[in-house]
Amino acid sequence: MRRSVVSRCFLTFRSIRDGSVPAMLQTVCPLQTRFPTKRRTAGSRLWCVLLLGGLLMSASAGLAQEEPVGSESEATENGSTEDPQDVDRDVLPKLEEMQRPPSYDELIDAEPFDWIVLRASGQVIVCEPMEPRPDTLKKIQDEHDALAVRRRRTREENARLSELRLPQIYLPGDPQAYRIRLDSIDQIIGIEQLMLERAALLIEEEDFVRAYDLIVRVQELVPGWDAAEQQYIALLIAEAEFHQRHNRPYAGLALLEQVYDLQDDHPRLPELLKSLYDPLIAQAIEQQDYSRARGLLTRWSDTFPRVADNDHWRKTLQDIADRTLAEAASLQRGGRLREAAVRAREAGRIWDLPRQRRNVLGEIVARYQIVRVGVESLDGDRPFPVPLPPVRRHRELTEEPLFSVDRFQEVTYYRSAFIEDWDPQDLGRSVTFHLRTSRPWWHPQPLIKAGQIADALSRRLDPDSDEYDPRLASFVAGFTVKSPTRLEVRFSRVPLSLAALFRMLIPAAVDEDGSEGNPDASAAGSPVVGGFRLRESGDAERSYVRRIPEPDGMNLLQYHVAEIVEEPFENRDDMIRAWRRGRIDVIASVRPWEVDPLRSSENESGFVQQQAIPASHVIVFNPQSDVLRHPQLRRALSLSVPREEILKRIVLRDDRGRHGRVTGSVWPASSYASDPRGQVVEYNPYLAFALRFAALERLRIPVRQKLVAAAREQVLKSGGEWDETVWREQNRALLEEATADIQLPQLTLLCEPDPVMEAAAETMVDLWTRIGIPVVLKVPQASDTDIPDWDLMYRRVWMQEPLLDVWSVLLTDHTLDVNLLEPFPDWFRQDLTLLDFVGSFRLARDQLFRMQRNMAAQAFLIPLWEVDQFTAFRGQVSGYSERPVSVYDRVSRWVVKP
Repeated sequence: MRRSVVSRCFLTFRSIRDGSVPAMLQTVCPLQTRFPTKRRTAGSRLWCVLLLGGLLMSASAGLAQEEPVGSESEATENGSTEDPQDVDRDVLPKLEEMQRPPSYDELIDAEPFDWIVLRASGQVIVCEPMEPRPDTLKKIQDEHDALAVRRRRTREENARLSELRLPQIYLPGDPQAYRIRLDSIDQIIGIEQLMLERAALLIEEEDFVRAYDLIVRVQELVPGWDAAEQQYIALLIAEAEFHQRHNRPYAGLALLEQVYDLQDDHPRLPELLKSLYDPLIAQAIEQQDYSRARGLLTRWSDTFPRVADNDHWRKTLQDIADRTLAEAASLQRGGRLREAAVRAREAGRIWDLPRQRRNVLGEIVARYQIVRVGVESLDGDRPFPVPLPPVRRHRELTEEPLFSVDRFQEVTYYRSAFIEDWDPQDLGRSVTFHLRTSRPWWHPQPLIKAGQIADALSRRLDPDSDEYDPRLASFVAGFTVKSPTRLEVRFSRVPLSLAALFRMLIPAAVDEDGSEGNPDASAAGSPVVGGFRLRESGDAERSYVRRIPEPDGMNLLQYHVAEIVEEPFENRDDMIRAWRRGRIDVIASVRPWEVDPLRSSENESGFVQQQAIPASHVIVFNPQSDVLRHPQLRRALSLSVPREEILKRIVLRDDRGRHGRVTGSVWPASSYASDPRGQVVEYNPYLAFALRFAALERLRIPVRQKLVAAAREQVLKSGGEWDETVWREQNRALLEEATADIQLPQLTLLCEPDPVMEAAAETMVDLWTRIGIPVVLKVPQASDTDIPDWDLMYRRVWMQEPLLDVWSVLLTDHTLDVNLLEPFPDWFRQDLTLLDFVGSFRLARDQLFRMQRNMAAQAFLIPLWEVDQFTAFRGQVSGYSERPVSVYDRVSRWVVKP
């Protein structure tokens, strides 16, 4: 044992003295574990003391000389060293010979390492990463110096000081630990420092992606290192400059926002921000897009408050707003109220005016109030069997019926802009209409005379007239004009809803300016009385003005909206953005998934109002199509639609199903006509497939019956005995072959042009095709001239009065032609006809309940779902109804404030 210990110590001594082991390295095992600590003899103690003293003296000489070191393979697995005669002293490279920094590919996936640079020779030892990190050498030296200056140290502090004088390292792939003298180390270069150096070079080469990868790797290795953060800021600054040079300002601004969050006092920020924002604001002002210029300035000030340097642009916009307001005041003094209001609104959007100028702006805007309405389309001329939303809005503004809907709850309530009161007499068999003799200043409709109503009635009661109304003719027995303001109407039978029966348009008299009538025509082509008239129509916008303007000289608080301007938006995001910025005042139709985001900004932008009547989505059948004659096919179409899934996934985009519900009727679920016991048609693809097969077999039956009849006739002529069952069994293949070519006819689904409805229609067509019902989808285009042939139509219905409107929805026709009921069974035709003859509200409700159940069971039409309708108003608009029945409900009472 003694000889072994002496031999190993001597080898260690020789290796350190000759410099044959890695520079200044000592194997831990021989120095720490090979000296016995128990049962030592006096001789062994003496030998150990002598050898250890000689070892330390030789090691000191070797450390001072700092001879070149060998490779890490010189240490064996058990801690011993190789023969010093076999050691290559020149294997370690010098720092200047190393590639500094290594390439990106060498660094990005490399295991962490350190470069130890020796002080005298400049050679580099590659080792596993040392602790602590980063700035390893400085932290070790600082701790060593702090302990070394203490006069009284504890045993633990002395042990720690010894460890710091000879820090421990590991060579890659070598499990042995080595120690190296601290004062022989010139520097320790960690992998994170090399990564940052390579990242800096990549930034200079504008290779930002790979530089970012390296910086992220450094942040993973050394979280919270200030040098890595500064390098990341340098990357952001360099990339922002790159985007600025290549005219991508918004990308550069996004990067500078990150810089500001990390270091808001960075010296490069003010200059870079100015170079990015100035061209954007100048371009917006040049294009007169002042909302965008204001938005840019606000973003500049709010995002970079400490370094915002935009006073020049603020003063520029202020001067432009002052000049624009002065032009508006000049136009108003010249009597050009509309042009003055347009310029004043523009001045308000350019910049926030001081209080005195705001008062001037308010007076100009209040005198001629303009409401800008954002819509999806102005194209209402597409060929479609029923009026599309642009046509409905146009008629709502330009046509005022004798009675219009006032509010909709369980039942419908009506109002009239022309009749002051109506008194039913003789138990409802007659009524006297008392017309208004004076018109409030805010009414845009002119007064009408009893003769105008009588003229409209006469045309609707004349069977030879194009405006003939068979329902009205079945009720009205006659009428008498008592005076210019009194009209008496006599009934052959008492109508259940008088106001709903007289929802008709009145021919217009000569306009106030002496011109002939209203340029807007009704469906029959005759000029009608309306609150607004079309002023201008184009692809960019469509404007309507009051038929009778409000008079001059009133208090400014008494004026109401004078003009409605509809502006189309192809993109919904652009429309909402324009609403938030105040470019438009109203969004005519808000999608269900837009309601909550818009309501979240109500305090700052406006309000979202729910309309009283939801839109019922239904599929109706063409009365002239043969598909209506096949009940199995109709029911198969109805049963194969997963209503709940399509409603939530496509129409509402909401798994909770808010703002919409599956329905079993064509009228609103809140209506008196909706049967609370009514069942929604459940999705049943198996039954739908069976009904589809039954419908196909029904088409093949006539052919088979014809073959059977011919065979029977032939057998009887030959004197044989006829047995149809036997013949069918024997000729089964013949019957199958004769009807093999008979398939279900291809159906055409005509869909209302709306992106959401088209997506839902595509899903339904796909499901129908899967169960074997061939259906093709048709959406009318603007270039179409005629309505295509169709078998089914997917449309929206806003039913105001179920008692009278179910005819027009079911038959897609407003003429109430009884001949169109021919495809329906006799019992259903009787139920539909009896609606006009019920004498009480209870009987009418029961009849509608029964019709709802029958229509759903027999699939005379396919109710799908109803969707709540919403309209968004800016905070400057007031006077609208709490639950409007339509977009332009009571539009003549709207007020717009600046």
